[in-house]
Amino acid sequence: MSISELCRQAGVHRTTFYGHYADIFAFASDAFARMRDEMASVSEDDALEASSAESLTAAYAESVRTELLHVLENRAAYRMMFNTRVDAGFRRELFQRMLRRASLSIRTWQSHGVCLDLDTPTASAYIAGGMVGVLEEWANSDDTDVEARTSHVMAVSPAWCVTVDSSHALK
Repeated sequence: MSISELCRQAGVHRTTFYGHYADIFAFASDAFARMRDEMASVSEDDALEASSAESLTAAYAESVRTELLHVLENRAAYRMMFNTRVDAGFRRELFQRMLRRASLSIRTWQSHGVCLDLDTPTASAYIAGGMVGVLEEWANSDDTDVEARTSHVMAVSPAWCVTVDSSHALK
């Protein structure tokens, strides 16, 4: 799609477009990062209301599954964004959004008394970078098994801070 066509459909002038984006790739990067972020978020209220490690982990697993499904359904666009000149900006945008979500996730676990001694900025950066890598690898693969990939992501995630006592309540 050209910038002219995009502006025509959106009912905005090209000057308005260029006031926000350098080119169509920057627009696509922002649009896909925003869509992905909105659909994959676990709300803070839902996270804080979770009564067990299992229910909180299930909410995060559903978020990962939703993200992977979106990438699968839009694989060609994600491949373009990860493998063209827009890739650095797209990765940076995804990383920043993931960083905010990872920080919230860690704070949520900590509000339940879990992983209190974890260095949140370091852990958040590690998680965010890892998820960007997972999404890029998934986009560039030919794999279509969303459930298996979600399980793989979740299998490495609990090592961060999830601990469950014998009653399955958050510690």
